Amino acid sequence: MKMSIRSSLLTTLIIAMSVLYLVRLAAGYIQTVQLTDEVYDEMLLNSVDSLAGWLDASAKGFDIKISSASSAILTHNNIDKYFYEVFDAEGKRLTGNTNLIDNETALRSLVKSGPKTTRVENSDVRIMAADVPLTRDQLKSATIVLAETLNARKKFFEKTFIAIAITQFLAMSLSIACVYLFVSKAFLPFKKLKQNITERDTSRFAQLPEAGAPAEMAPFLAEFNKMCAAIEQDVRSRERFISNAAHQLRTPLAGLRNYASFGLELDSKEELKDVVLRIDKGLSGLTRLVNQLLALARAEREYFMQEHFERVELNNIVSRTISLLEPEAVNKGIELSCELTTDSTWLYGHPLGLEQLVANLIENAIAYSPNGGEVNIRTGGGPQIVFIVEDGGPGIPAEERERIFERFYRIRGSAGSGSGLGLSIVKEVASCHQAKVTIEDGNNNNNNNNKKGTRFTVTFHEKSASSQP
Repeated sequence: MKMSIRSSLLTTLIIAMSVLYLVRLAAGYIQTVQLTDEVYDEMLLNSVDSLAGWLDASAKGFDIKISSASSAILTHNNIDKYFYEVFDAEGKRLTGNTNLIDNETALRSLVKSGPKTTRVENSDVRIMAADVPLTRDQLKSATIVLAETLNARKKFFEKTFIAIAITQFLAMSLSIACVYLFVSKAFLPFKKLKQNITERDTSRFAQLPEAGAPAEMAPFLAEFNKMCAAIEQDVRSRERFISNAAHQLRTPLAGLRNYASFGLELDSKEELKDVVLRIDKGLSGLTRLVNQLLALARAEREYFMQEHFERVELNNIVSRTISLLEPEAVNKGIELSCELTTDSTWLYGHPLGLEQLVANLIENAIAYSPNGGEVNIRTGGGPQIVFIVEDGGPGIPAEERERIFERFYRIRGSAGSGSGLGLSIVKEVASCHQAKVTIEDGNNNNNNNNKKGTRFTVTFHEKSASSQP
């Protein structure tokens, strides 16, 4: 199961906060140990000073006694035991309630090192030694060694550390709760986005509202709405295409069916031959229509995408296409005049797409030129490669020049028998190649002022041009 961004973010934050809590807990442990030692070591030192004040130097040499009041001052809590020894300046033991120091070297080392932890009578103790001055006649100074068990220290440490741990745990828990609430609130727009996507009308490719969305979501929503608009436009275009294609196919199919039914009733071979010729002509037109529909469908699917482009020579494509269409021109007595530039016409493009562009423009010129007319075909090189086709037909009114590229659109009253798809294919292929198609009045009027002709010019972008290999 994939983890959501919200869950991943919460998990990362909780893990980070937990690690931070453990680090702070370890730091708190060390600080509590240090604090406990500082407090109780200070109390232990105060006990040494108090014990020094109760030393009673006897008149008989160095016979030192500790009074009951002095012993009581050591037992300031009821859970620890206290051990002490008193030594003179030469390290001679004067008094004590247990054996803490074995020799003078150990005594001097303890005085220098300060408080430390050791074991006495099978118990862990904290021990320290200090030199104290005295005002007695026979004993001017002494070294007092004092040790206490660690029971009170441990209790103080446990209470302090538990309080710190609980406080930090509560702070971490509150922080996690706040982070959970803030992250959940921050992801509310995504929840709303999901709801909007779920409730949107998919049949209309409804766009998502951008108002009130966070700045981080604005680019996504803009691109998503842009994509929806493009998809909706594409779907509507395809729906119109299918509807128009069905309409265009229905008519010739119905005609062929009528001819077939009519032919079944004929007995004369001549009449039957005429019907068969009509059916053959109809099938040729239908085949051409289907091929044009397929070509337009390829172009709409971005079949002529740039990753399919290769280096092609436009003059070669024009020459081959003229050879293929020359029989059609001969049948109408039309002369195909071809003037190919000597400059380079190499460019990057899709061979099949460019062949369809050239073929449809020449076929269109042949179809609308009168019998015995002329079609001029030219190419031009240079920074921008051009392909020009000029016919001797009736011309195209200025107000119709934008609409003729629409699918299945034909100028009312035109004499041609096309399907209205040829120029749509030209436009799609030109667009895929970043080429521009312009329409102008022609100069080829065949000595007939009523037939001024039309000139189609395809200009390829400079970036499409390629130097000759």
